[in-house]
Amino acid sequence: MTKIRLRPQLRTQVKQRNFLQYVNTISSDALNGFPCWCDEAATVYMNQPEVRKALHIPDSVGTWLTFNPTLNTFYYNRSYFELDGELKFILSNYIYK
Repeated sequence: MTKIRLRPQLRTQVKQRNFLQYVNTISSDALNGFPCWCDEAATVYMNQPEVRKALHIPDSVGTWLTFNPTLNTFYYNRSYFELDGELKFILSNYIYK
C-alpha cells in the first residue's frame, strides 16, 4: 500500500483543521450527510435573538426547526427513480475481458 506524502505546510494545515472527519462519507445522499451534520448549528444560530431581530421575525413566530415533522408528513412526497432499465442496459453492454 502506497503511503501518501503531504507537503510540510499542507500537513500542518490538515492537523489544525481536520473538520473532514465529521463528514458522513457513508451517506448515500447527494450532500454526503451535510444537512444532518450542521442542523444543530443552524438551529442555535437561527434562534438567537439578534438574528431573529435582524431578519424581522416577530416574537409571535415559534422557534426555528431544521426538521418539522408536520410539514414533512403532509407536504413532502419523496419520489424514487426507477433504475431497472438503465442497469439492464449497462450490464447487457458491458464487455468482459
